[in-house]
Amino acid sequence: MIARNERGRQARERARSALAVKKQRRLEDKRSALGVALSSEEAVTRIQSCMRGAIWRKRVAKEADHELMFVHMKPKVRGHMTLAVMMCMRLLSSCALQQHVQVCK
Repeated sequence: MIARNERGRQARERARSALAVKKQRRLEDKRSALGVALSSEEAVTRIQSCMRGAIWRKRVAKEADHELMFVHMKPKVRGHMTLAVMMCMRLLSSCALQQHVQVCK
């Protein structure tokens, strides 16, 4: 019974993360289609916000992992990149590319 609930929770979590990635890609596609450029101040604010969120999500995920390991429902996982970090890296690369394009114009 507990294992079945855990599998369901993990499936829901995977679906949530896939939806978040899909939503982020859709937003980035809309921005690039409209040609909306970020100001340096707006880019800095977004990067800071993204990093703060990533730090907190990492902290919360670590606590959840510790709890699941405590009740022996999850083995310890090492060496993976979190979704938040991947999204921040993608945002950083898109901002740098947009600013490079603006400088070249």
